[in-house]
Amino acid sequence: MSKITLNQFIYDKINELLNTYKEVEFHSANDVMLTKGGCSEQFTSKATDLNKIGQGISIHDVDNTERFPFKENGTKVLFNIKRPRKRKFELHTEYFIWDREG
Repeated sequence: MSKITLNQFIYDKINELLNTYKEVEFHSANDVMLTKGGCSEQFTSKATDLNKIGQGISIHDVDNTERFPFKENGTKVLFNIKRPRKRKFELHTEYFIWDREG
């Protein structure tokens, strides 16, 4: 997958999710540390700059990284989704890993 901005990733992901779900809304994008099969987030994590360069990734495709010291290397993007024939929104999570230079 080619490198894109976080803003473009969110826009593309909303359009993709609208093919499956009745309603989709952007909820948040916070700095996290992505590790193989996991995600670490500080209690005081801040919102990610939407101009960060990187690519969408599955949490299971992340390279093994050291868990200490804590260093943000990606973004956890949350969407509010409403499934067909449902009334309440649910959270849907996607991950975005930053380009090393970004």
